[in-house]
Amino acid sequence: MKGSRSPAGPRPHRSGIVSAAILAAALGGFIHPTFPLYAAAPAPKAQLLDRVVAVVNNRPILESDITLARLCHLVPDLDGLPAAKARSKLVEARVRLEVQFQDLEASGTIYRLRFDPELTYRELLKRAGIPLPPRGAQPPPQSAAVRSLARSGLTLDDIRDLAIRISAVNAYVEQRLRPQVQITLPELRLAYQQTIALEIAAHGETPPPFAAVRSRLRRVLVERKLNRLIETWITQARSRLDVTLLNP
Repeated sequence: MKGSRSPAGPRPHRSGIVSAAILAAALGGFIHPTFPLYAAAPAPKAQLLDRVVAVVNNRPILESDITLARLCHLVPDLDGLPAAKARSKLVEARVRLEVQFQDLEASGTIYRLRFDPELTYRELLKRAGIPLPPRGAQPPPQSAAVRSLARSGLTLDDIRDLAIRISAVNAYVEQRLRPQVQITLPELRLAYQQTIALEIAAHGETPPPFAAVRSRLRRVLVERKLNRLIETWITQARSRLDVTLLNP
């Protein structure tokens, strides 16, 4: 999305409010005609182009970022939620993603990860309802989907920026955090007794043998531990960055 786009370098950020009144105020102190030479045209009204929702280490997250997060289904299963609650979840998810990405940038870890943003980019295009072009090509600039993005103040580059962030964070989770997760046999047996066996026996049924559920149970425990590592990482990264919510 915005700010530093990727390890390849930053791109300019969209501005917020533009007003000709600023220029008029600046010139007012220097132009003092004795009499009016012409009728002054009314100053155009300021137009709100975007607004800052949050700031992560001086890098703004804009309302259009939240629009893009919604279009690309950054948070699943928002249908049916009140609009305010759905927006709050999108803002939190986008801030979390920015915190994770900036932490990877600040530590230099991002340059030591292996990831392909193109795969994620194409997945986000699909989620946003934009027809997939041949790999490496861009959707036609005059297509209806691209024009729809433009009406929201967005471009295909914004989708690519989001793809870079998502793929970098996923690569860190898979390449650095997941290898840290270890599940021992006693942990598996304890989880079997406390969850599967106990719950099924409570319904008067015979639980499946430990060997039959061992692999599935291990996957569940791995994901639980991995999620805890992710949350610890986010908490530590957030403490290292300056995060301000302006319009949550």
